[in-house]
Amino acid sequence: MVLLLISGPHAQGTAPTSPLTLITRDGRRPVPTTILNGQEFIALDDLASLFQLTVREDTLAGGVTISYKGRTIVASADQAMASVNGRVVTLPAPVARVGRRLLVPVDFIPRALAPIYDSPIDLRRASRLLIVGTVRVARVAVRLDAVGPPTRAIVEITPALLVSTGYDAGRVLVRIETDALDAAPSPAPAGLIDQIQTGTPATTIAFALNPRSGTPRVSTTTTTESTRVTIEIPLAAQSQKSCNIRKKL
Repeated sequence: MVLLLISGPHAQGTAPTSPLTLITRDGRRPVPTTILNGQEFIALDDLASLFQLTVREDTLAGGVTISYKGRTIVASADQAMASVNGRVVTLPAPVARVGRRLLVPVDFIPRALAPIYDSPIDLRRASRLLIVGTVRVARVAVRLDAVGPPTRAIVEITPALLVSTGYDAGRVLVRIETDALDAAPSPAPAGLIDQIQTGTPATTIAFALNPRSGTPRVSTTTTTESTRVTIEIPLAAQSQKSCNIRKKL
């Protein structure tokens, strides 16, 4: 790797509130990024290490040349753009410098690097994930449709994937056939659900039920785009009987 610094004004960056996480077949690791003028940047030397890139100053083009297996990107030092194998793409900001390091906006990864790379790259900014390679990372959203009783919870999984469900020790377990989860924040537990845990274990969603719960009914439906798991939790028979007695009184 060759990295020569171009001239330009220095900038001071701050760390984002949550780190970017790289997910590959080998596991996951945090990737440091920096906020500059409201934009998120990543250091070119970190990109070079992660993706086996060659980075060098290109004074003729007025920027930086990034190469990978004979394919090249020329990123401008004064314009928010890059040439990707001769095709111009726009970027949120030009190349910047913090101390002695050159940085590019994180959108450089899907817009400029992904087209020349030989493995899929998926940047999910909202969930702070950078997925590289043939890794299945399911998007998962849990919602409560009814507090009840009965309490009804829905698990939406995108794309459509195989799931298995079980009921053990007062918990409903939804296991998803995927490598990792990209899970939206779960709703607060309510009704006959005391706790919702995502990713414990790694690709499982667990619903801890209230002691007053009866045996849950679980159903799964699949479309071409997604899988939906519906969990309906009734009151236990004894609890239901007690409720009926109180109503009569």
